[in-house]
Amino acid sequence: MVRVSQLLSTVIWLNNGAPLLFIENSSETGNLQGWCYACEHMFLQEEDKTERFRKFCAFSIICEECYKSIQEHYGSNT
Repeated sequence: MVRVSQLLSTVIWLNNGAPLLFIENSSETGNLQGWCYACEHMFLQEEDKTERFRKFCAFSIICEECYKSIQEHYGSNT
């Protein structure tokens, strides 16, 4: 079985229990990226995945299974 890696905002990955909503960017097929409202706010301010946005989110590469688990935990708003 091939496992696909996904990108996840470190804001979610290292969350200390604060309530977050999982927002999934699936604009590119097979390249799922998950982030929270704070990251979404930064994305909307920047109007793109700028360097400032990428630094704020500090994406981590995780396996698809972990990605789906986190997505289910926080709920999805795609």
